[in-house]
Amino acid sequence: MGSTDPKLAREKLERHIEQQIPGFRIEDKRKSPLMRLLSKLLFFNKTFSTGYVTTLYPKVYVPELPWREKDHVAAIATLAHEYVHLKDRKRMWLFFNFLYLFPQNLAPFALLGVFDNEPWWFLFLLFLLPIPSPTRAWLEFRG
Repeated sequence: MGSTDPKLAREKLERHIEQQIPGFRIEDKRKSPLMRLLSKLLFFNKTFSTGYVTTLYPKVYVPELPWREKDHVAAIATLAHEYVHLKDRKRMWLFFNFLYLFPQNLAPFALLGVFDNEPWWFLFLLFLLPIPSPTRAWLEFRG
């Protein structure tokens, strides 16, 4: 049984993802205005920028570039996981985003209470609580 050079395996995986996902790129979170904005919105998650890889089709945002240059095996594991998300997003289109953010994505319906003058709309604010998301868990387990 032959061994494979992890660096070559990583490069091969990155090329495969580039072929399958149009526009795929690995980007530095520190240089992305969108990721800096998300970091501010997610003020309660102090390690969003430094501790997490974030995927927004078709890009994978990493804490900094170069990324995991000394640990290609860990990079392969993370990229393989994120590739499943990218494939799912490509296949399911925006339905993937809805499932991934459910039920928290229902919270904006609380704004209808302002316009409709019905207080029960404000119950939608409960979805801002850290309620477990079965669909997000399913998508993560797939990854």
